Amino acid sequence: MRIGVISDTHLRSVTQGLREVFERYFRDVDMIVHAGDVVSMSVLDYLSQKPLKAVCGNMDSMEIQDSFPEKLTFKAGDRLIGLIHGWGAPWDLPKRIKKEFEGVEAIIFGHSHLPYCAFEDRILLFNPGSPAFGQGRKGEGGTIGIIEIQKEMVGKIVYL
Repeated sequence: MRIGVISDTHLRSVTQGLREVFERYFRDVDMIVHAGDVVSMSVLDYLSQKPLKAVCGNMDSMEIQDSFPEKLTFKAGDRLIGLIHGWGAPWDLPKRIKKEFEGVEAIIFGHSHLPYCAFEDRILLFNPGSPAFGQGRKGEGGTIGIIEIQKEMVGKIVYL
């Protein structure tokens, strides 16, 4: 199973950049996960071409906040995964989000716009960063993620 992971898109509409990410990286995934700060429901509607799991973030519209939870737990194949946007300063975000879930094998989160992929206490903590869509910090390009689940679960940060 392959999961396309994206967060912090901050888009008011579907853009050519989002279409390119979908066509190049998400066309062959089994599921897409958006870890919040979507901003516009049209983005989630577009990503729903594949099975979609999403949570709201602190910058999301009321429509998204009313339609999606702040956190959720879901199954991907036989693996239990937690999904949350996150909050506060970035330096201890992984530690804080770990306290929000029990019994999961992975936690996907966003908020910091900084990619993060590490196993801690046998849990994959995965932040795809932000695709930036031309608004990267200090001129940097954006990132998304792919999680592959076979015998092992492997997270991969993709630099755009």
